[in-house]
Amino acid sequence: MQKEEIINAFKWSITLGKKPRGLWRPPIIIKFWYEGDDTNSLNIDPEFLLEIVETNLKFYRQSNHRNTNFSILRMNINFYKYNESVVYPEWRPGIPDYSDYLEFLKTICEHVRNEYVRRVEEAWESEEILDEFTISSETLAYQKAQEELVKKPSRKISIRG
Repeated sequence: MQKEEIINAFKWSITLGKKPRGLWRPPIIIKFWYEGDDTNSLNIDPEFLLEIVETNLKFYRQSNHRNTNFSILRMNINFYKYNESVVYPEWRPGIPDYSDYLEFLKTICEHVRNEYVRRVEEAWESEEILDEFTISSETLAYQKAQEELVKKPSRKISIRG
């Protein structure tokens, strides 16, 4: 596969789920996946820990609990596997607008994708070495003997006749 194909095979999506009537929070489903045939031929580190330490937005682990908010959003992502995480935004009255959550999570997903692209480009720049090079006890002994010959003083003999 070419570099652009590898990069474009990494996908993400954010889905704002349905909110039932009442004091329920709608689920926000964050997904990352890889659609290529190639499974890490560049040997990049596939593990990525996404951790948002501080944000003004409140995230919850469940839809119906009121006191289980957490301000840290955390996901363990493997670039070559399907990853899904569900979070819940704060409850809002009326017909709620969660575009602030979606914009924030879109920025986070783009950050994850940029990290994937950085890793692929870095690995792509590492060229193949096609020639083998062997070091063995024999080659080291030969090298040492050659170094000793260079170190020994040489005498020049001239024959005149």
